[in-house]
Order: sequence, then C-alpha cells, then structure tokens
Amino acid sequence: MFARTFFRGLGLATVLAAVGAPPARAQQLPPAREIAERHVQAIGGRPAVARFQQRRIVSETTLPGGVTMTADAYQAASNRTFVRTEIPGVGTVLAGHDGAVAWSSDPARGARALGGSELGEALRQAEFWAYLDPAAAYRSLQTVGERTVAGRPCWEVRMVHASGAEAHGCFDKESGLLAWTSTETGAMRLDVTISEYREFDGIRMPSRMVTSILGQEMTTTITSVSHEPFNPSVFAVPAEVRARQAAPRN
Repeated sequence: MFARTFFRGLGLATVLAAVGAPPARAQQLPPAREIAERHVQAIGGRPAVARFQQRRIVSETTLPGGVTMTADAYQAASNRTFVRTEIPGVGTVLAGHDGAVAWSSDPARGARALGGSELGEALRQAEFWAYLDPAAAYRSLQTVGERTVAGRPCWEVRMVHASGAEAHGCFDKESGLLAWTSTETGAMRLDVTISEYREFDGIRMPSRMVTSILGQEMTTTITSVSHEPFNPSVFAVPAEVRARQAAPRN
C-alpha cells in the first residue's frame, strides 16, 4: 500500500522558494465513490448490473504443486451463497450463507456455523454486489493512495463492509476496472490480482484471478457464468449445522 503522495524534499523546497513559486501541495485523490462508479460503468452500467438477482459461477483453481480443484458457486441478492468445492486428495468442501447463518463443511472438521472473524469474512464474501457495485456492497469507501498492479497504475480504495470486515481494492486508472483486492483474516493476508474481463449476459466480469497467500499462488479461471433461475433450496443450511446450533452448551 502507498500512503498519500506529497511533494517533499529540502532541495525542491529551496528552489521553489528562490523563484517565488507556491509551496507544493498534497496530491488530490479522487473521491472513492467516483472511482467505484467508474467501475460500474466499465462493466456495463447500472441497468445491466441490476438486471440479475442470481448467478451461478463454475471455476477451476490450480493450486501450488499443480493440483486443480473445481468450484460450483451459487449466488443471489440478499447475500445468499452456496459453494461446492472438490479438492483432489481432500474431498468435498461446502460453504454457504442463507441470509442469516454462515456455515462451512469439510472432511476434517465436519459442518459448523461460523463465528468471529470467519463470520465477518464469510458475510463479506456472500455480498452479491461486491465485485459489481462496490458502493452498494460496502458501507464505507475511502481513497487511500495509489498502487501499481501488473504494471498499471491504480487508485487504492479502503472498503469496509457492514459486518466490519475490511478490504482494499485497486481500480485501474485508465479502464476503471477493479484490478486487485486484499483482505486479512486473523494473521492471514490474501491478495487477489484480477484480470481478463469477459462479457457474460451483458456484464463484464473477470475470468482470471491470481491469489497470493502465505507466499503461495493459486490461479482461478472462470469456466462459465449463468444467470438462469435455479432452485433457491440450494441455500438451505445443512441439518447438521442446525442441530449443532440447537444443542445445549456446557
């Protein structure tokens, strides 16, 4: 992250004073909501973005070591989500949010409701508009500086979700498109470089994301995006999670 850029330096100040020039000023950063609005226009405009209230995304992610996992993600407005991930050598990992309860299930820990920082991050990830309309997805946006992503200059914006979860996003100065995000969960930082926007049903969405975490990189490729209706029962919280919530605590 870069702090706000200021024109500093004793040598420069001395020269400017000698010629009677006004003192250098802090660089003006564009308002974060203007940056977010440029992104909306770049992906197709607000009418196109608001046209669909549900989405299904199928993707493949190449993990360190060459293993490829597949994910089938269902999303709907009112921030519901369900993701089924198949990981070779591990098994099936499930995660979801029905609008009230966030949960996950994996072979090692079974099914459980999420809490604490895991819950905050799950709620942020369940946000239907997160990658489409940041101004609608986050309660607070603030331009904090500049960053270079893949050789291109971007505006960096601090984004705070209603859950309290925080993310930083970089928006390409030329195209307006979101090019990078960074989040932290506990002591773990996750950086995602976003690229190769393609049009799906009139909306431009990224088809390639490179995630950097703990010094390792994973590359995700979107194989299909559908806005066709699907059965909302896919968002139902598993009975095992409900049973654990209802069980008395010692």
